[in-house]
Amino acid sequence: MKVKFITSIYSDLHGTEFGGRPSRGGHYRFSLLSLLKMTNADFLCYTSENELESLKEFFYDNYDISKEQLKFKVFDISKSKFSPLIDLYKNVEDTKKSDRCVEIQYSKFSWFLDEDGSYDYYYWIDAGLSHCGIIPDKYLVDNHSVGKYYECVLFDNNFLKNLIEFTGDKFFLLAKENQRNYWSGTVDPKWYKKYSYDLHIIGGLFGGKKEKWKEIVDIFEKNIVEISNDEKKIFFEENIMSLMFYNNLNLFNYKEFDVWWHEDNYREHSEDFFKKNKSFYKILEEFNNVENKQKNPNLTELTNKVAYDKRNLTELANKFGSDKGNMHFECHFYTEIYEKLLSPYLDKHVKMLEIGVNDVRFPCASINMWTSFFENLSFFGFDINPASKEFEKENVKIIIGDQGNSEDLKKIILESGGEFDIILDDGSHEHLHHILTFTTLKDHLKEGGIYIIEDLHAYDCHLTKEWFKSKGIEHKLYCNEKLLIYKK
Repeated sequence: MKVKFITSIYSDLHGTEFGGRPSRGGHYRFSLLSLLKMTNADFLCYTSENELESLKEFFYDNYDISKEQLKFKVFDISKSKFSPLIDLYKNVEDTKKSDRCVEIQYSKFSWFLDEDGSYDYYYWIDAGLSHCGIIPDKYLVDNHSVGKYYECVLFDNNFLKNLIEFTGDKFFLLAKENQRNYWSGTVDPKWYKKYSYDLHIIGGLFGGKKEKWKEIVDIFEKNIVEISNDEKKIFFEENIMSLMFYNNLNLFNYKEFDVWWHEDNYREHSEDFFKKNKSFYKILEEFNNVENKQKNPNLTELTNKVAYDKRNLTELANKFGSDKGNMHFECHFYTEIYEKLLSPYLDKHVKMLEIGVNDVRFPCASINMWTSFFENLSFFGFDINPASKEFEKENVKIIIGDQGNSEDLKKIILESGGEFDIILDDGSHEHLHHILTFTTLKDHLKEGGIYIIEDLHAYDCHLTKEWFKSKGIEHKLYCNEKLLIYKK
């Protein structure tokens, strides 16, 4: 198994027309030195003509790094593949003040096209990824005056082995939680198949099998050209990667974290904060088997082997891969609320409607969860995707239609007879659709019935809450930043 990391060191770009972080020469060198403990991988580092000799002296002469493991390649970033497009829309004066170089960001992908494909796996890794700002003291080695801030024991061959195993046949990404701990905006929602900014993809470490790279590069570059020319502006690579992730979820395996900070450098936060929020370095621990707890979308096979309490809705959500629980994708924790809210229905016949049942990330997951939770359930699902009909079974009927079309919504009543105990809207996540659906269906909810609207943090869905307030029915609902629950 041959593995290659591609990286770059351009430490003199701050204040130039390219933009870059200031005073990072030592940081990048000592950090890359730490990454090179993954001795079962080779590294290629792009750099400038100006820095080449000093880099050779640092790594080859001062630290005796093998020239076979680490190679350097001079590259003029003014001649990057996307320089003409970048130059067309870049604001040079703003770029001089920026700590990001878009030419390098886009080259992270196009540099792969210069590879000969002789390695099995290729990864991009930021040269500066190993440092005390994101890794706590307990994993830093104090063996030289400057390097002690960068030398991390977690980057080793065990990390590498587990990274490859986790990547598998897909493309690996890092994803940062972007709601409770906001990090970045994204491109215009019109470019998304289903808009979300719950997760922000990080450009510091990504990759996979060589066979996957060409497809990923094509998608990335196509998005750059289309979006930049339409918006007349340049976006950071992470914005494009986040779009690419949400529009092509089946291509990726990812690790998720909540905050970059850790206990040693953000002491004003309580211990409870770090219990609730996963620091980036926890991913490094997971890849080193320090903790055998993972928060990722690939646990279904494992969790299916575990005995589950049929009345524990969170365990059922986790078992079937739904993000309504606390394990998969956005980990909404809705089930903790639902279990208490809906417990009076457990020993009754329940008639339930769910809008949106065929999320490509976890098709049929909520249907499986609800039919396992309620022993006497008549379930009706409404979805725009005709393929959802395949989910039908004895107590499950699927109705095909568009949530934004009132005639399609009326079909639900015609085909189901109405009189629902529970209606759950997890459909398009557009506030106008929320309102149309509620006004069309509320009269077909039983007295005392529950109407739930999920994911109010998405796009413009906060306007749904404002609409309810404007209609004077705020006192009839439970509401937080993500959920609105109306009781008739």
